[in-house]
Amino acid sequence: MGPYILVDLHIKVKNSLSVSVAHQIAERVRLSILKDLPAVNEVLVHVDPEDVQEEIEKEIREELRTIPEIKSITHVMCHFLEKRISVQIDIVVNPDIYVFEATKTAKEAQSQVEKISDIHSADIHLELECHQEKTDNLI
Repeated sequence: MGPYILVDLHIKVKNSLSVSVAHQIAERVRLSILKDLPAVNEVLVHVDPEDVQEEIEKEIREELRTIPEIKSITHVMCHFLEKRISVQIDIVVNPDIYVFEATKTAKEAQSQVEKISDIHSADIHLELECHQEKTDNLI
């Protein structure tokens, strides 16, 4: 078979990039390596998103920790569009409180989250009971 040099690498791209643009970047990296390093026979480039979701989720959890009426956060979903971040957050509140109080808590959470740098809008969803499998996501 002879000697072969295979390159297998990962690149990180901004979450806001479309899949087609990310793959185009990967292809350019692949072709550049093949051109600049003639001894390399093949290059496999994996495309990974930046870890922005984790950073944002951590900031959100820290911010919402200051609101005692929120018992836990079950989901955080970030949407990146045109360099703006919108988040959807599912929170658990005590099921024994009035709807008015739950709504007030959700509005307070929305206001707190929208103060976080780079977050354009927050959509808060209320969950009135905490199922056992969701309790791992406590604030």
